[in-house]
Amino acid sequence: MGNSVGISPMLICLLISVTKAVFPNTENAKEFKMQHATKDDEASPRGHLEPLGSHGPPTGKLDIVDNVPSPPEFYQRYVRPSKPVVLKGAARSLPAFQLWTDEYLRKANGALEVEVEEGKKEDRSLNVYVMTLKQFLDNYLDEDLYLVESLKPQLHGDFGLLRCLLCGGFTRLLQDTIMWLNSGGTKSVLHYDDVDNINCVLDGDKKVLLVDKNDAHHIDMDRAEGGYSNVDVDMVDMYKYPGLQDLPYYLVNLSRGDCLYLPARWPHHVRSGHSRSLAVNVWFARLQWFDEEDCHKRELPDFEPLHNYRFSSTNEPLRSFDFWMQMVTAWYPGERCMQSMQTHS
Repeated sequence: MGNSVGISPMLICLLISVTKAVFPNTENAKEFKMQHATKDDEASPRGHLEPLGSHGPPTGKLDIVDNVPSPPEFYQRYVRPSKPVVLKGAARSLPAFQLWTDEYLRKANGALEVEVEEGKKEDRSLNVYVMTLKQFLDNYLDEDLYLVESLKPQLHGDFGLLRCLLCGGFTRLLQDTIMWLNSGGTKSVLHYDDVDNINCVLDGDKKVLLVDKNDAHHIDMDRAEGGYSNVDVDMVDMYKYPGLQDLPYYLVNLSRGDCLYLPARWPHHVRSGHSRSLAVNVWFARLQWFDEEDCHKRELPDFEPLHNYRFSSTNEPLRSFDFWMQMVTAWYPGERCMQSMQTHS
């Protein structure tokens, strides 16, 4: 008798699965075509299996200002109406803009422990590693690593709050400051934040796709617990996410030294260029009313170092008087009422 050849059950199952995928039955043919239509298929929607934003051009342009506005102007023109703005060159006055080379960071703060994400295309299911800043700097240019870390207190003297945040109540609502450092080519998920944000680019460049919070219904935030969508930002499945076919959006180009004010609840997707990319963002809770008197106390500089201020965790403001004052304002609008409450507190 000749030698018999055994085939493992696992291999048989694999062959069956491949056969079903390549030769779908009649009942599933329509569904198969919808799920696997290519971008060359004339029947497929615009932008299908292409990068996010390929379905059509941006719908408009954001304000770009060359001078950082005063706190009252910043509040009235941008924060109160929830309107983004590009602060052109605003970060150039910060010490970190000149100081934070790899050599400086390695020498001055190389022993600091930092959190590093695996993969420059954001995947929130991947591991986060802890290593020293020196270890990261020695390896990130050649490996798929991304430093995303609350800015260490040792670095607070080099970075600062811009003039637009220095009075009126903003400094009582500071949440966190995040450092973003990578070798370029990063891509975030499509997501939103529950707090306001000023993001400053210290090196490299970024492209930010922004969606007005009033148009957020177009987006299926299927990871609601994290405020983000599972859509593949490189190959958008327009059949799985049909709302994106008509998504209005803005496209913002940020160069080295630029800052972007991004209001809470505005969905966005961020891509960095293909060179060293370094940015810092400041998160602050939404200011519901502006304290004019606070701005009459002193002349404001272009910035003040972070170590002059206290940052709260997301939950901590719930225990503070300032937070409840903000909430009462949201429920019962009227600045005169709030000023009266402050007078009698």
